[in-house]
Amino acid sequence: MGWLLLAPALVLWLAALVAPVLYTAYLSLQQTGNIRDLSRTEFVGLDNYTALSGVDALPGSIGFTLAVVLVRVAAVAVVPPALAWGVATLGRRAAIPVGVAFAVPLAFATPAMAAAGRVSAAPTGSLATEAGARLAVLGFDATHALLYGCALGLVVLVGALRQDPASLTPRRSYRAFAIAWLVGIIAAAAYGLQAFTEMQLMTGGGPRDATSTLGLLAIRSAVVNFQLGYAAAFSVVILVPVLLLGLGTGFLVVATRVRVDIDAPVERWTARTTPLSIAAIVAGGVALVVALFALVEGVLPVVAGWTGQPPPEQAVVSSLGRLLTHDLVTTFLVVAVSLAAAVGIVLCRPLGRGSEWMLLAFAPWLFLTNVPLAVNLLITNTSGLQRPLAYLQPALSLMPALIFAFAVILRGLEPRWRVGRARGESLPLGPHVMVPLVPMIAAIGLAAFVATAHELVTPYTTVIRPDESSLVLIAVRQAVQMSGEQQALTLADLPMATVSFLGLAAAFVWYAGRIVVRAGADPDLPTTIPVTREVPGPGAAPR
Repeated sequence: MGWLLLAPALVLWLAALVAPVLYTAYLSLQQTGNIRDLSRTEFVGLDNYTALSGVDALPGSIGFTLAVVLVRVAAVAVVPPALAWGVATLGRRAAIPVGVAFAVPLAFATPAMAAAGRVSAAPTGSLATEAGARLAVLGFDATHALLYGCALGLVVLVGALRQDPASLTPRRSYRAFAIAWLVGIIAAAAYGLQAFTEMQLMTGGGPRDATSTLGLLAIRSAVVNFQLGYAAAFSVVILVPVLLLGLGTGFLVVATRVRVDIDAPVERWTARTTPLSIAAIVAGGVALVVALFALVEGVLPVVAGWTGQPPPEQAVVSSLGRLLTHDLVTTFLVVAVSLAAAVGIVLCRPLGRGSEWMLLAFAPWLFLTNVPLAVNLLITNTSGLQRPLAYLQPALSLMPALIFAFAVILRGLEPRWRVGRARGESLPLGPHVMVPLVPMIAAIGLAAFVATAHELVTPYTTVIRPDESSLVLIAVRQAVQMSGEQQALTLADLPMATVSFLGLAAAFVWYAGRIVVRAGADPDLPTTIPVTREVPGPGAAPR
C-alpha cells in the first residue's frame, strides 16, 4: 500500500524535477545552435563555465546575490525568534491578533508587492540610480523576508516553545526550536541564491545591472539572448549549492525526528469528533473558493470605481477566472499527491522502521524553485509541450516541500493513528488524525495555491500568446504600463489576496497556541482511548 501511495509522487519527481536538473547539467557542457533544433549540439566540456568569466555583469551579480542572501538571513535570524519568544510567553491571547496581522504578507505574494513598489517609486525616480536601485531592492527584500519569517515563526517557533501540563509533551523543546530556527536560516539562504522576481519586477536588473543576480543572468541568457549553454552553466552554479542545502536540511529533519502535533490529549480530540465538525471544515473551504470567483466577477469593477481607476477589461476578468481555475486544479492535484506520498512513507512504512529515510530522495529539491530550470522550461516550450508544462510546473516545484511538511505533521499524529489501529478502527485514518489534519491540509493547500498563482518564472519563459498568460503576468503588465492604470495590479490581485487572507487568518486563529513542535523520541500513548463513560452493569452497586 505504501508503494502504491508513493508511486504518483515518484513519477512526477522524476519527470518534473530530476530530469530537468540532469538535462540542465548536460546542456551546460554543450554548444548549441538553433533553439528549435537541439539535435545539432557539440560537446565542449567546461568551455561554457570558463566563458562565464568574460561576462561583464558576473562579478556584480555575484556580489548582489550574496548581499540578498545576507539580508534575508539577517532578517530571519533575529526578529522572528524574538517575536516567537514573546508570543509564547504571553500565550494564546497574543498569538491570535499577531498571527492575523502577519497573514497579510502571506496573502499578498511577492510579485504583487514588488510590482507595486516599482509603481510607487516611479514618480520619484528613486530606482534610476545604481545606489537607489540597490537600496530599494534590498530594503524591500529584507522587509518581505522579515514578514514571511515572522509569519511562519509564529507557527513553528512558537510551537516549539509551547508548554501545557495537559499536553502529551508538556515541556518546551529548545532542541526543536533550534532546529526550526536553523532550517529557516538555510531556507532564506537557498531562496536568496535563486532571487529573481523582485529584481525583475522592481528594476529589471537596474541601471548598469546594479541589481542583477545570478538567477536574473541565467534567465536573461536563456530567454533574451538564447545562449542556452551559458544559461545552463549559470543555472548549474545556482543548482549545486541549492541542492546541497536541501539535502542537508532533509537529513537534519529526518535524523532529529522533528514532528508537529496538536496541543491537546487524544481524548479531547476524540470527544470533539463529529460529522458536523468535518462537514464545517469542508464547507468553509468551498465557501472560500466560491468567494474567490465572486470577487473576480463582481467586485473588481466596483473597487475600481472607488479608487477612481478605469474598471478592468472584461477579457482580463475572464482570464483571471480561467487562470485561477487552472491554478486551483493543479494545486489540488499536487497537494493530494504530496499527502499520499507522506502517508505512504510515514504511516504505511514500505521499508519498515527506516522508511522515513526515503524522504531524502526528495530532499535536494526541497528549496528548488523554477529559476535554475528556466533553460529547460524554454526548451520544453519550443518542443510543443508548453500548455501542460505551464499549468503544472509552478505547483510541481512545491511538491518536495509539501511532502516534507505533510510528513512532519503525520509523524506527530502517528501515535494517535497507532492508538486508533489498536482500537480496530475501519478507516485508514481515524478521527483522531483526520480532525486535526484536515485544517492543516487546507491551510497548506491555500498557501501553495497563492504561491502557484503568483509564480513568475514559468509564464515568463513559456507564455507567448496573451490568452495563455498567468495571473501574475496580467497584473504586472497592467501595473507597469504608462496609461494611468497603475493601480490595476492591486485590483487584479485583490480577489486572491482577500480570500487568501481570510483563509490564512482563520488558520492562525484555529491553531494559535495549539501547535506543538517537538524533536526526538515519540511520546508514549495509552493503547486504548476512553471515549465513553463506563456504565454499571445489571445488579452492580450504584456509584
